[in-house]
Amino acid sequence: MNRLHLSLVTLSLTLVLGCGPSGPVVVPVTGVVTLDGTPVEGASVMFMPVAVGQLPAVGITDKDGKFELETDGKKGAVEGDYAAVVSKITIEGIKVNEDGTSGEATNMRQTSHLPVKYSKKDSSGFTATVKKGMPPVDLKLSKN
Repeated sequence: MNRLHLSLVTLSLTLVLGCGPSGPVVVPVTGVVTLDGTPVEGASVMFMPVAVGQLPAVGITDKDGKFELETDGKKGAVEGDYAAVVSKITIEGIKVNEDGTSGEATNMRQTSHLPVKYSKKDSSGFTATVKKGMPPVDLKLSKN
């Protein structure tokens, strides 16, 4: 295969895969999570890509329910379509060793602080199309 043909094949694959020389386009994504109008602190937000082979984007909410997504250590999410899930779980009953590592589990209990339906891609009801200039994403949860 000559160099020109190889270059054209590489260019074609780059265009088909939607990536430039530096990789896929990652754009800033921010938003707010509320439960019945109240900001949710400490919730995990994950944007799960519809496209196969694309990485998910994740973030944690602050005291005001605000989050900023990251993908593979970069701020933002790759442009594309996503299903969004939200969860907030605490685990009790794990002893912490003196060096800060987790130790023996005694009477371990896991508590979900949000309705479970929001933690599943198929039942959360949240979708988003990530693109440049998108407004903040409001994820309004309800106990009902």
